[in-house]
Amino acid sequence: MGDRNSVDSKRMKPSDNTSLGGKVFEYSPDGIVLFDEGGRILSVNRAAGKMFQHNPEVLCGKDVSCLLSEPYQQQLKKYIDYLLKMGDSEYFGNTIEAMGRRGDESEIAIEFTLAVLPEEKNHFICTIRDVSERKWLRGVLDQAFDFCIRLFDEFPAMIWRSGTDGKSDYFNRGWLQFTGRTVEQEKGDGWSEGIYSEDRDRCIQTYLSAFERREAFQMEYRLRGHDGQYRWIVDIGRPFCDFDGQFAGYIGYCFDITERKEAEVVLQRYQLLSERARDILLFVNSDGKIIDVNRAAEKAYGYDRSEFLELYIHQLRQPGEHELIQRQLEEAMAKGCLFETIHRRKDGSLFPVEVNTVSAIIGEEKMVFSVVRDLTERKQADARMVEARERASRAERMASLGTMAAGIAHEINQPLNSLKVTADSMLYWHKKGKTVEVSKLIDNIQKISSQAGRINEIITHIRSFVHSEQKEQLVACDLNGAVEGALSLLGSQLSSHGIDVQIVSAPQLPPLQAVANRLEELIINLLVNAMHALDVSDQKSKMVRISTRAGATLRDGETKRNTVELEISDNGSGIPEELHGRVFEPFFTTKPAGEGMGLGLSIAHSIVTSFQGHIQVKTNDENGATFTVIFPSMEETVVLDR
Repeated sequence: MGDRNSVDSKRMKPSDNTSLGGKVFEYSPDGIVLFDEGGRILSVNRAAGKMFQHNPEVLCGKDVSCLLSEPYQQQLKKYIDYLLKMGDSEYFGNTIEAMGRRGDESEIAIEFTLAVLPEEKNHFICTIRDVSERKWLRGVLDQAFDFCIRLFDEFPAMIWRSGTDGKSDYFNRGWLQFTGRTVEQEKGDGWSEGIYSEDRDRCIQTYLSAFERREAFQMEYRLRGHDGQYRWIVDIGRPFCDFDGQFAGYIGYCFDITERKEAEVVLQRYQLLSERARDILLFVNSDGKIIDVNRAAEKAYGYDRSEFLELYIHQLRQPGEHELIQRQLEEAMAKGCLFETIHRRKDGSLFPVEVNTVSAIIGEEKMVFSVVRDLTERKQADARMVEARERASRAERMASLGTMAAGIAHEINQPLNSLKVTADSMLYWHKKGKTVEVSKLIDNIQKISSQAGRINEIITHIRSFVHSEQKEQLVACDLNGAVEGALSLLGSQLSSHGIDVQIVSAPQLPPLQAVANRLEELIINLLVNAMHALDVSDQKSKMVRISTRAGATLRDGETKRNTVELEISDNGSGIPEELHGRVFEPFFTTKPAGEGMGLGLSIAHSIVTSFQGHIQVKTNDENGATFTVIFPSMEETVVLDR
C-alpha cells in the first residue's frame, strides 16, 4: 500500500492541536485513525493509541490493517475499495463490528465507522469504539437467556412468548410435549389451531385486547393434546420489557386444569342434586355441629339455613339420647353406619327417619355426611302392607278352610252320628215305658260326653287354625304330631279327591322350636297345593307322600346344628324348573287367572323362615313336585373348630 518510510511527518498531523478541530481529534473519547487510500496510517489520536496499546507516533506510517485481527483485514480492504469506487453516501454512519489487535497481540472487540474526508477524497477517517464490555455483557445476557430457556424447558408448566408484533416466537418443551407439535408449527398464530372451535374466537379476542392495552390477562380454554383429546388449560400472560425498559412482547404460562374442571362439574352436579334431592342431607363435624344442609332439610325440620348452622345434631333428636348419639357419631366417623331413629322438628313434632352416614375428609377436617330419609310415609305404607297381607293371609286361610270343609264335616259327623244314635236309643226306651238300668244310663251318658268332647276338639282345632295370625311364643313342637293334626283336618278331603296319602314318619324325632298351629298350617298349605296340582293332573293313581326324618347337620356361621326334615311329594303335573325360584313370591301363581291368590306357598315360606328353617322345591322322579322343609332341632348345637 505504498512506501511507509517516506512519509512526510508534516502530513501526519491533521491540524494544530490548538485549533478546535485538533482538540476534538485529540481528546475524543472514541479512537480516531486517519489513513490514505493505500491504508497507510496518517494520524492516530490518544484514545486510539490507548485502545490498541500503541504509541500513536509509532502507528503512523503503518498499514491500518495491523489494527485488526487477521479474519477482518481482507474485509476492511474490500470496504475501502468499495468506498473509493462508489463513495460513502450509501453507507454513511454504518458501523462494522470486528476484533482489533493490540500491541501485545491480544484481541479487543471494537466497532468502527469509515468515511471519506470531504476535502481529500483519497483520505479516510475511521472512528473506533471499544465494545468489549458491551460484548461481554451481551455474552452474559446470551448465557442468561440460554439458562432461562433451559429453565423454561424444565419448568412444570407450558410457557410461550410473543414479540412486539403479537406473534408467538417461542414455546417450551412442556408446551410442545402437550400438543405434540413442533416449534415451527406453533410459531406465529399456528398455536391457535389447537384451540377448541367454540373457545377460539373468545381466546384470540382476549389476547389481542390485552396486547393492545399492554395489560396482563388470564383465560381458560380447551386445547388439543398430542392424543387428539381436548383438555382444559388456564393461560396467564403478562407484558415484559427489555433491558432498556422498552416493551418487548408478552410471556405466558399455562397449566392443565382438566381435573379441576371435572371436579367443578362434579361439584355443580352435587350442588344441583343436593338442592333438588328429596332426601335430607346433613354435614356434621366430629363435635356433632351441623356444618351444612340442603333445602330438603330446611323444609323437613322448619329451620332456615342460618338457624341450622347454629345447631348440634343432638338438638334434632329426642332428649335423653346423648350417649346413644355419641356412640353413633363415633361409629359414623370410623366406618359409617345405618340406623333408624326419631327426629324432632323446630315445632317439636316428631317423625321417624332412616340415617345413612359415611365419613369424609373435606379440606383437612373429617366430617360425617348423612343422608336422612323421612320414613313417615314408608312406615304408614308398611303398616298398610302388613294389614293387607294379614287380610290376604286370613282370606287364604279361610279358602284353605273352605277346601277342608267337606273333610271337617265328615270328622264332625262321625261323633255327631254316634251321639244321636245313643240319645235316640235312650229316648226310644223311654217312650216304651221301659226302665233303663242306671249303669246302662251312665254308660250312654259317657258315650255322649265322649263324642261331644271329640266335636269340641275339632271345633277348637279349627278355631285355633283360623286365629293363628295372633302372635304366640315359640315352644317345643313335635313334627310328627303336626302332620297328624293337619291330616285330621284335611285327610277326609284328600280321600274324597281320590288321593292316596302315604306317611313315612321317623320315630323319636327331636323337637323343633315353633308354634304348633302355625306348623300345622304350613303342612296344610303344602297338602292343599299338592291336592290342587293332582286335581288337574291326568294321573289315574293320585298319590301324596309325607315323610319326616332327622336331617343332616346345618352349618350356621361358626356352629353346626342338627335338623329335622319334612318332605311332601306328589305325582301331579309338577312345577316348571324355571319357576322354582318364584313360587314362594307373594301373589305368584301358576293357576289360571281368577283361581287362587298366589299366597299359599308364600305363607308357607314365611312360616318356615319364622322358625329359622329353609324350604325348597324340586321336580321328583314321577315328574311331580317335592317340597323339602328343613328345621333346626332343639338339640344342643356344637361349636365348630376353627
